[in-house]
Amino acid sequence: MKKIKPFLFILVILILSVALLAVSFVMPKEDVLAKSNAMDDIAKLITEEKYDKAIQKIDAYEGKYGTDDLSFYNRAVALDYLGKTSEAEGYLEKCSNNFRDNNADWYFAKGEISLNENNTPYAVQMYQKALEINPNHYESLFRLGWYSLYNDTDCFKAIYYLRSAVNIRDTDAVTLFLLGKAYLNIAEYNEAKYWIDRACLLSDNGAVIEGAKECYEVINEHETKGGLR
Repeated sequence: MKKIKPFLFILVILILSVALLAVSFVMPKEDVLAKSNAMDDIAKLITEEKYDKAIQKIDAYEGKYGTDDLSFYNRAVALDYLGKTSEAEGYLEKCSNNFRDNNADWYFAKGEISLNENNTPYAVQMYQKALEINPNHYESLFRLGWYSLYNDTDCFKAIYYLRSAVNIRDTDAVTLFLLGKAYLNIAEYNEAKYWIDRACLLSDNGAVIEGAKECYEVINEHETKGGLR
């Protein structure tokens, strides 16, 4: 029998070792990609307001990969939307300190839960904390604008937050409408009409349309008395 030369044997071992090493690196990467895709699917379901399905997906995710900060966070968000506020808060608190300290979304979620618990002052603190981490956090800007308009009745503050939100995303009809209403409350009729018109062009939201009708009545009444300002 022909013997394998020593250097050839070593070469074969090296090739096999490299192949095994490659497999050991490829598999975890594939797992990481699958895990990331699964979490993206969960986030999409929440965005589509399919909260029960999102929770089912989270159950499957945790069964395969175990629990982690994102699974706790997304479960909390879904549960809060389903009205299970106390349970949602419990899962949100399971997120690690490192996750929450650097995550504006966590503080926003904490604010939403507090708002649903009728603890509005604390909710405002959480939205402000979210903005400290990310000054361009759209949802927190919107919430603070909404709060300033309806609860704090500080229309100038409302305009600041809502204009900041619109500078980030100018396609949300509710934000545009609230901005117009804030201008209307300080008798800036031209600005009010501009933003409310834009809201109506984008909106299929019945509440926005009805609210716009009321605002147009005030604007039209002002026009008959002397024109817009």
